[in-house]
Formats: sequence, structure tokens, C-alpha cells
Amino acid sequence: MSGLARRVGAVLAVVVSVGLSGCASGPSQEVRATDARATYEVAVELADEVLAHAREVFPELTFELNTYPGWGDDWSACSDEPYGGETPPRSFTWHPTRNTEVLPADPPGTAHLIMPIAQAYLDDGWVIGRDNLDQDHPVLTIRKDGFVIRFIARDVGVEMYNRLDFFISGPCQYSPDDLMDFDPADPDAYFDRA
Repeated sequence: MSGLARRVGAVLAVVVSVGLSGCASGPSQEVRATDARATYEVAVELADEVLAHAREVFPELTFELNTYPGWGDDWSACSDEPYGGETPPRSFTWHPTRNTEVLPADPPGTAHLIMPIAQAYLDDGWVIGRDNLDQDHPVLTIRKDGFVIRFIARDVGVEMYNRLDFFISGPCQYSPDDLMDFDPADPDAYFDRA
């Protein structure tokens, strides 16, 4: 985790310094596009790292990744301002998600898996933002350097899927002009354009 932690801090420093030093309209399109790619890469790497870490902590379990075409490594607006068509929101955040089915489901439920997985991050300086592990829909949210990891348990009966989802949010940042062209099913097509 230490290599990724350094990258998270470096990306956040760039995004924050540009955001604070930009004029009223924000940084240039080139800077916004560069920042978007950098934070996307770190957020996706963090999502993959959390899943890999879960598998290391519980090697006796299978964390089967469920992927849905066109959904998973996407973005959302950071404010309620209207946007649409070809006009992106003023600011946005990446939010890659890893949805898993945990097998075997014995005992059923996944809330009890969250703290052992999260503990390494807490030991690395992440802080708890919200702890609802004792609720009907168990969630633990931890934060560090503008990034958020949300562990979402799906505690259901044995007849349902035994799920544990890892939801990442990157820092809010200025949107590139062409953000609406981003396709979560084909991010390379967006980032590798000339």
C-alpha cells in the first residue's frame, strides 16, 4: 500500500495546487485533462488494490468480481448544478466500484469481513468517516488525502447473493471540457485520444 499511498498524495497535491491557483474559470483544459487521467488511474488502482487486499486477508473465501458492461469505473458530479448533453459539470469525482459475491456464504452476510479488510488502511493513516456497521445496511467509510473507500456489506439470507462492494471516490476536481465523452466501458478510448 505504501507505493499507492505516495501516488495518492502526489495526485492530490497536483489537483489541489492547480485548483487553488487557477483563475475564476479554473485551470486550462490541458491541465484538467491531465489531472482527470491521473486521478482516474489512482482511483482505479485503489479499487483494484482494495479487492486484492480483501483476497489476501481472507484467502479461504472467493471474492468473485461482478462486472456490468458500461458501469464500474465511472464519474459523478460534485455539485447539484445542472449539466448534460455535451456540457459537463463544473467539477466531478471518479468513483470506481468493485462489486463482489463472497463465496462460500457460510456464515451468510459480509459485514463481519469489513473491519479486518479496512484495518490495514486505518493503520496506514486512513480515518473513519462513517461507521454504520451495526445498521440494516452495513457501511464503513474511510478517508485519506481526498480519497474515500466505502465498504458496503449486503447482509442477506442464504437464498440471496452474499455481496461485499468496494466503492472508491476520488477528490473533486475541475471537469475537462470533453468529460461527457467518457465511456466507462472503454476508458482507453477517452484517455488515449490525440
